[in-house]
Amino acid sequence: MRCSIKTLFIIFLFLCIIPVSSEPPVHTIEPFYNSSITKLYVPKYNQEFFLVSSITGLEKNHISMLKPLTDFNHTILLFGHNNKQAFHFLYDLQEGDELILQLNNQKKHYFVQERKVISVFNKQYLEISPAIELRMFTCTLNKDTRYMIIAKP
Repeated sequence: MRCSIKTLFIIFLFLCIIPVSSEPPVHTIEPFYNSSITKLYVPKYNQEFFLVSSITGLEKNHISMLKPLTDFNHTILLFGHNNKQAFHFLYDLQEGDELILQLNNQKKHYFVQERKVISVFNKQYLEISPAIELRMFTCTLNKDTRYMIIAKP
């Protein structure tokens, strides 16, 4: 019996979609540029996101780092749109929720400490300091404000 290429392609796609594990699926966003593997894992939602070291990632609906991550010994700034490819979960995080940042094989656990709306004109939150914390920003309905989460180890 002869199969057309189209039929074989449909069978291949079907086989790729069938889950092979009983583990819950993990949502991932593949990086479009990454010199090292940097990920953010949100255990509360079982979601994992690749991070990109470019603000242009905002145009691509990725979570972006202000600067490439080389270690965890300073303030880390992450930006993303409020959509399913990026920070759709940010508004639902509560104080105490865990976030895991991974750089290659190293992991750092952070816990949400603060949630606030800030002015886009308030640049103090964009400063990278020796304070070891994770700051995550997303859009609000007001173009002059951003929603921010501060998490600490």
